[in-house]
Amino acid sequence: MVYEKINLNEIYPALTHECRLDVYCCDTENDADTKKYPAMIICPGGGYAMCSKCESEPIMASFMAAGVQCFILQYSTCRDVPAARYPAQHLQLSAAFDYVRTNADKYRIDKNAIGVIGFSAGGHLAGSYAAGLWYTENYADILGVKKENLRPNASALGYPVLTFVGPTNLWSVNNLLGDRADDAALKERLSYENIVGEHTPPTYIWHTCTDDIVPVEGTIIAMNALSKHKIPFMASIFPEGGHGLSRATRLLGDGVSKIPPAYIAGWMNECVAWFLRTVGYEENPA
Repeated sequence: MVYEKINLNEIYPALTHECRLDVYCCDTENDADTKKYPAMIICPGGGYAMCSKCESEPIMASFMAAGVQCFILQYSTCRDVPAARYPAQHLQLSAAFDYVRTNADKYRIDKNAIGVIGFSAGGHLAGSYAAGLWYTENYADILGVKKENLRPNASALGYPVLTFVGPTNLWSVNNLLGDRADDAALKERLSYENIVGEHTPPTYIWHTCTDDIVPVEGTIIAMNALSKHKIPFMASIFPEGGHGLSRATRLLGDGVSKIPPAYIAGWMNECVAWFLRTVGYEENPA
């Protein structure tokens, strides 16, 4: 396995806060010259106040086991000094996409098979970016890179914060926007349902009906937007289980009483299979 820590600030001087890309890739030394791999950029949750460990390496492990090159974005948060606010994290995700695409040959990555997955507030980062901000905002100009390099080929979102104007997690909104948290126009612009359009890739979403941190209504609003714009999507809404479940296994549960029902853990294999199929690397094609 190839493991690296990439300081994105050293490569992209326009980034205003420290951030890192943790690289977990299959060793390709003995591969045929023509072999390529899909890639996934992972955005952990944490309310834009931290990057959750349980939504980092555990998620990477499942994708990497399926032959996906993985990159965990350790983005900056409101707890940095000075606090990182929008668009700092979105610029960092843009830099991550540019880094992966420009280094595709190094990691044997198919440039047309690069996805992003995010959880909770990381789901807002991944979701709003993938839904269209990567194209409509001036991230490429700020970084001095090609806009095409920023394009996601697929996005996956776990119990995500998506809308900023409907039922949402106000803590995440406030942490991202700071003293602009009352800016109605900005919140409209950063709400997933208002971003979805022609530049949105195929999307996978999962949530639980009983999530008491991020209301499931936000995911339902997002599904309606995807349907309205004819964007292919797959969704799993579970009737039980809370928030921050990660892979929904015993190892990641906070005490025995909080371990979710075993069937919820099936989302991980479902998502991996969906991603491989979406980007043309289905493991067992018919």
